[in-house]
Amino acid sequence: MTKPSGATSCAASVLLAEVQIQLLSTSKEKARVRRLLSKHHYLGDVRAVGEQLFYAITDGRGDWLGVLVFCAASRRLRARDHWINWSEEQRRRRLPCRRNPP
Repeated sequence: MTKPSGATSCAASVLLAEVQIQLLSTSKEKARVRRLLSKHHYLGDVRAVGEQLFYAITDGRGDWLGVLVFCAASRRLRARDHWINWSEEQRRRRLPCRRNPP
């Protein structure tokens, strides 16, 4: 395997510096994410439930390189609740908790 030249390494660094992550808010952008997931994700169009955040990872020209989708925790997930060892009361109290940023 050959080692990249200084020029190649420098060009890659510049390109990486141009990568951005932007929050998507319009229904048109979210529909595009769903189409892309349906076409390219191995699970297909996985519907996020509850509260959702959609992000696009873009290059310096604004072209999409990837997407990120975050959604709220499932209200009832027996395997998770058992693994955490939550009682019904603990699940009810703790599930809505949010971590406060430092």
